[in-house]
Formats: sequence, C-alpha cells, structure tokens
Amino acid sequence: MIVITGSGRSGTSFAAECFQKAGFSVGGDWSARRRAGWENKVVVGINDKLMSVNTFMDCEAAMNLPKKTIEEIQAVGSVLKIVKDPRFNRTLEAWVHAGVIDKVIHMIRPVREVLASDLRINESASTTEETVLAVTGSITMACDIHKIPRVVIQYPEVIDKNNFQSKKLVFEIGLLGGDFLKAKEAVLTTIRTPENV
Repeated sequence: MIVITGSGRSGTSFAAECFQKAGFSVGGDWSARRRAGWENKVVVGINDKLMSVNTFMDCEAAMNLPKKTIEEIQAVGSVLKIVKDPRFNRTLEAWVHAGVIDKVIHMIRPVREVLASDLRINESASTTEETVLAVTGSITMACDIHKIPRVVIQYPEVIDKNNFQSKKLVFEIGLLGGDFLKAKEAVLTTIRTPENV
C-alpha cells in the first residue's frame, strides 16, 4: 500500500487528487469548506482509533497493539492500493508493524505556510510549529528505521508544472499505473483547478 501523508495543510489532498484523476481510487470526498479531502473513511476510522490509544504511535506501542487491530490494518492494506490521511504522521508505526506499507509519499510545506493555511481554514486552529516539525520528523524516522521508500514532494512547488517537484509526482503516479502520459495529464489538470491557481 502507498501512503500519502504529511502534516495537515501540507498538500496531501493535492497529491491524492492527482492520483484520483489518474484513475486510482483513493477514497473519500472533497470538502470545499476544509479545502481538503480524499480520505478513505475506513482508514480514518482506524487511525482515529489508534490515536485514541496513543497520540503518537511509536514502535513499542505498535508492537503492543492487540492482534485484532493488526488484522484489521492488514485487511485494509490488502485491499487498498493507495491511501491518503495526514493522521498517518502519528500512526505510521502501527501500519508498518502490520506489514502493509510499500512506500510513503511525504508531502512537506514550509512551516509558516502550514500554520497560515490552518488559520485560514480554522480561526481557532491550535497547530504549532513544534507539532508540524514533530510529525515531519516522525514520518522521516519511521521510514528510515524500517527502510520504507519515502518520496518527498514539496508543496506549493509541486503546483508549478515546470518545477521538478511536479515532474517527480508525475513519475510516481506513472510508475504505479504504467501510463506516464495519463499521470502527467492528471497532475496538470489538478494544477489548473481553482483552489490551486
């Protein structure tokens, strides 16, 4: 399973929409109010359940999960090819422990832009610089420790069709589907949507 994650407001929805337009079922819907979406409800439910047990799922906590939870993650991982949820930045260790993660597409965005975007969507947002840095570090560490391929895509640079970041996303989508022209069109179409212009 390929996971698209990052801190909230880091471009994960943009990346998921590109995969969606290339013909991959990412799951979920778009929320115009939140200017975010494409999160599979089953994955969100599992991640919410994991976070209710442990706000940050570390390796030890993941190894102590009940067998039923691991089996639930494995069942989802065997069916879904690609999923997006910023909550993976706190639960990735559990999914890694269940053995379902093949690759992570890690969306990153300058911290000040994440915080500003969060405030535009939610005036009472409580995201801090420390939180953004901590979740970015937790994704990096989990991938490095468990030798999971991690592709870093920078947002908003990715919405410039001439930037290397957009070409990198086209490559990842094309690699998964085998159709690089379709991947390029999906990224270009998503770049042109009103919320990205």
